[in-house]
Amino acid sequence: NSAGEVFAGYKKIYRLNGTSWVGSTTSFSTSVENVIVDPSNDNIMYVSDGSTLYKSTNKGVNFSSVYTFPTTVKDIRVHSSNSAIVYAVTQGTSGQVYQSTNGGSSFTSISSGLPSIGKNVIVHQAQDPTNTLYLGTTLGVYYKDDSMSSWAIFDTNLPNVSVTDLEINYVDNNLTAATYG
Repeated sequence: NSAGEVFAGYKKIYRLNGTSWVGSTTSFSTSVENVIVDPSNDNIMYVSDGSTLYKSTNKGVNFSSVYTFPTTVKDIRVHSSNSAIVYAVTQGTSGQVYQSTNGGSSFTSISSGLPSIGKNVIVHQAQDPTNTLYLGTTLGVYYKDDSMSSWAIFDTNLPNVSVTDLEINYVDNNLTAATYG
């Protein structure tokens, strides 16, 4: 988080406290796949366990289930400056990209324009007035912003490879994609 605290997800969420790990009071049925801290509020965290999304409002001490998706959650992101906006990507070629505008209580698909391919990772570009999103898929990167009704391919000098992680470097104004290519 912004205070430099480190969290790890297993069947509980653990926070590094000095030299020891402190576990959350909530136990999950399997090891969690995603642990996301809200970039504008260190008290808010989201984790996913299969298709269920959980939320904590007390730095991961305890969690409550807030939403269940039709398939496994592949990635979660919170808007860079608005805690009410949460993005989720679900697994598989029929997986969707979802957006919540109420802190994860409900979600709407924002997948218009995306082909039936695997969706892996989503990032929100901070400090962008058009709220640009980038999506890493099994066939490269797509992007969408508030001025667009559907996603478009973002493939300048990028071959059709599976993109498993995306990072935005705000100093160099670059998008870095981790691939299997």
